[in-house]
Amino acid sequence: MAPSAQNLSRMVKNRPFKALGSARRFSHEAADDPFGKEPPPDACKVRAGRQSVTHHWIVYACMVLTIWVALVGGVFKAFSEFIMSALDRAATECGIEAMQQINRSVLRTEFVAAIVALSVVSPLFAAYCFLAVGGTASVLTALASGIYWPSVFLVTVFGNVPMNKRLDGLAPGSAEARKYWAIYARRWTLLNHWRTVGCLATSIAYALAALSFP
Repeated sequence: MAPSAQNLSRMVKNRPFKALGSARRFSHEAADDPFGKEPPPDACKVRAGRQSVTHHWIVYACMVLTIWVALVGGVFKAFSEFIMSALDRAATECGIEAMQQINRSVLRTEFVAAIVALSVVSPLFAAYCFLAVGGTASVLTALASGIYWPSVFLVTVFGNVPMNKRLDGLAPGSAEARKYWAIYARRWTLLNHWRTVGCLATSIAYALAALSFP
């Protein structure tokens, strides 16, 4: 243990050379430990607490993304499971007109905004986890983004949306519309199956990322 200032002053009077050596040791120890002792346990708890809070924020974000993607996938599943089959069984003109109205109405809802927002949030969140956290969580969030982009976002942009636009430009009672509807109902539903499975896999990846934290 380093001598106190009072002990040094006494040593200077009695033994000046020994006091000088003690003072040098004292100065070296002070330089190595500017606080004069090890950090208190409370400081370690504060640092651990800050790290825990940061991890908690990422866990909550993963949980929100899990629910977010699951809700989008639930809408897709409804179309794959019964909406498209019901429209296909209806009279051709009625099914075409109903689908046209659905496609026009969905553009003004939060559903489309959710799909587009996820395409931006998922890669940014994966990059943040890679830089700030690393480990299993970063791998799972990158996997989630890698699944969502091709299976949901790109399929929507380059598959379902162009088909919707083409259908919207046809008169429901025309021969061309009836011919295209036979192709549309089958192909659009198949692409929608991919989107549903993609959302399910993405949601599972985010859930596992949330569970990967201790």
